[in-house]
Amino acid sequence: MKDFEKIPAECCYYVRSNPGFQFLEGNRDPINPHIREIARALKKHEHIPAIMVARYEGELYIVDGQHRYLAACSLWDEGEPYKLLVEEYDSVNPFMDAIKFNNTAMDWDMSTYLRAFAAWNYPNFREFLEWISSKEWNRDKLPYTLGLAMLGVRGRDKIKQGVLQLGSSFREGDRLYNEIKNSSCFNIVLTNEASVKAFYRLYNGSTIGLHRFIESFEDREHIYPPTTSKIKDWVEFFETV
Repeated sequence: MKDFEKIPAECCYYVRSNPGFQFLEGNRDPINPHIREIARALKKHEHIPAIMVARYEGELYIVDGQHRYLAACSLWDEGEPYKLLVEEYDSVNPFMDAIKFNNTAMDWDMSTYLRAFAAWNYPNFREFLEWISSKEWNRDKLPYTLGLAMLGVRGRDKIKQGVLQLGSSFREGDRLYNEIKNSSCFNIVLTNEASVKAFYRLYNGSTIGLHRFIESFEDREHIYPPTTSKIKDWVEFFETV
């Protein structure tokens, strides 16, 4: 008994010119050197796997193989003949398909996931980006991670699956941010993600209240925080204030 079966011919086909497939909004930007490398391989007639396109709301979206597709397009633009193998299927969410199919190869950072899911209108993502853009951050490289920490968001793996679960509302996040922003400890608290997580934990578990806590911080002489990324060290530091 054969342990394989042929796929239906209608789901796979060759294209010899640009069919105008759509790119998924939020996907990473194409890497030009990678496109050129693939194009050179195509000219040598090396084997290139089929690209996958999903039919969604009347359009065909590339869910796997955008670099292969662009490499083939570069050949067609130069008048080079090439047959690109395409596998087509129906999808209810091509963006999530792209994440699943490319899970081992994708090198997205957290900011890319956040922007991508916002582009597809996943709950809380667009609101989060608007929220952090309305704030001033003293570390340009960390507004995403600091913002997530200030809102008590947990589960980075869930974010990669399109779930942004807030520990506090955006209004509560505004209150926490404004209290810190208007105090002398702004540049100390917003040093790294661990410090913000520790401050959030103390803010939510404090019996004296955030305002009194900041006042007690300001009444003391200036203390430099520990040079560490461990939350427990920051908690211990703030608890001594």
